[in-house]
Amino acid sequence: MEKINCLLLGLFLLAINVNGQNSHELIITEIFADPTPSYGLPEKEYVELFNNSGEIIETSNYTLFYNTSSVRLPSYSFEPDTYLILVRKGNGSLFESYGNTLELNQFSLLNSGALLRLENDNGVVAHELQYAKEWYAIGKEEGYSLEMIDTAFPCIGLENWTSSIAEIGGTPGKVNSVNASKPDITPPNIISSSVENREITVTFSESISAIGMDAVSILPTIGLDSVVLGENQSQLVIYLNEDLGSFQDYEFYFDAIQDCSGNVAEELTIKIINRPKAGLNDLLVSEFLFDPFSGGEDFVEIKNVSGIPLDLSGLRFYNRDGDGLLRSEVILDMVTIKSLILEPDSVFCFTRNKDFLLTNYKYNRANRIIELNNFPSMPNENGEIVITNAEGEIIDEINYSSSWQNISLDDPEGVSLERIDFTKPSDAKENWHSTSGSFDFATPGFIPSKNSSEELVRVYPEIITPDGDGITEELSIEFSGILSSKSVSVTVFDRFGGQREKIASNLYVNQGSVINWNGKPASGTKLPSGYYYLFVELTDTNSVYKMKVPFVIAYRN
Repeated sequence: MEKINCLLLGLFLLAINVNGQNSHELIITEIFADPTPSYGLPEKEYVELFNNSGEIIETSNYTLFYNTSSVRLPSYSFEPDTYLILVRKGNGSLFESYGNTLELNQFSLLNSGALLRLENDNGVVAHELQYAKEWYAIGKEEGYSLEMIDTAFPCIGLENWTSSIAEIGGTPGKVNSVNASKPDITPPNIISSSVENREITVTFSESISAIGMDAVSILPTIGLDSVVLGENQSQLVIYLNEDLGSFQDYEFYFDAIQDCSGNVAEELTIKIINRPKAGLNDLLVSEFLFDPFSGGEDFVEIKNVSGIPLDLSGLRFYNRDGDGLLRSEVILDMVTIKSLILEPDSVFCFTRNKDFLLTNYKYNRANRIIELNNFPSMPNENGEIVITNAEGEIIDEINYSSSWQNISLDDPEGVSLERIDFTKPSDAKENWHSTSGSFDFATPGFIPSKNSSEELVRVYPEIITPDGDGITEELSIEFSGILSSKSVSVTVFDRFGGQREKIASNLYVNQGSVINWNGKPASGTKLPSGYYYLFVELTDTNSVYKMKVPFVIAYRN
């Protein structure tokens, strides 16, 4: 009987080893998402796995999640310290000369990036990553695989991946061409957050370990229900047992957040700003470009006309198909944009090529231009721009035509259309005009080129922290749009209308002039944290321009 028991125990232990139940026993070490043009490899996508466990692993216990789909791996005895090439069914013979190959019934990769997750039948995530086009080395995107640099630290994302330097574009089935020591010694940090009713999602710079509720504290105090890791293990989902206060700002504190390499961030803090989501006519398209210069991209600029700050998380962009149905959905989320709050009368411009806009249009605001991996196509002749909120309610829609451009234009390429009146219909041709040539024919992120002071003055950043740490210490007032010398007066008021400081009085400025203010009155008195307004008055012999710009003073310590 003792021998039988020993035999059963041995079989049981073998089963455990073969199953492979621990995180990072299997890791993804190479991704070939954009195989064209070929530099020697077959023009077919693949993902390479490495058995990091020291034991044989049965692959049929695993499911690969890719994009928005999933596929169970076929049965295969995966030897330790070896590689396995995953390909779509029918492509296995193309890769057999490179190493062990496993065909999947369905499989495809997005060139622009996607979430990849390898999970076993017990729900244990063996490896997860979200690759992106930013992971490639410049000039080595198409036809090159992405390779992990140091397989001893599979938790690291961008910093531990780059394009293959192999002559043929990749190294399927063998040690990566970029293999090198790149230890992870950096603890995680917070990159963004989003609010959805009583659910708070905080996104970190890398995958983290699970934490308990005692590691989270909130000021002002509000009840916690639970704290769990999200499906993406770089996200922490916090469930509250009461609603956040309307227009209330909260400080969330996290103790001892640990990444999977063992690095610990002793304390992390993020401000959660509770703002309402956009409804009908709260956001309106203020400018759009549908016929860009060669090598450029379309853009759509939206303006908050609601009178209150709005949370843009979950906002969706579409166009329509031939039957009038919505298609080409692009969703804004907390990974896409670090700040999803749009202040009243402010704009955000969305495009797939921010650098192109900054290079070709000098009247821009870089901090108002958001680059997205994808965006609905906008045909040059006519098309649709549809914006909805997370609930699917249409906020604004435009059915545009190239005939809306000024007939005096010799060539409308690279010329945007700007809205004339935000109280008139979005779909009316007469409510749009071609952007003036005096403003380079487009003003992405800049206030539309109408006769107002907003086009003349740029104030940044929106939040200053004059606490002596050298980060966002000063408020800058840049006179980028004035075409002739003007006299300017600049005054700071608190939110109750009280004058707190006179920054400039009848000071003459020219185009490009900048006034910097250190956030401190001449008296030396420290201003309290809070909302303030900058009142700017520009005068010349013919006109007076006035504008009021909100900003925030805050202190880190």
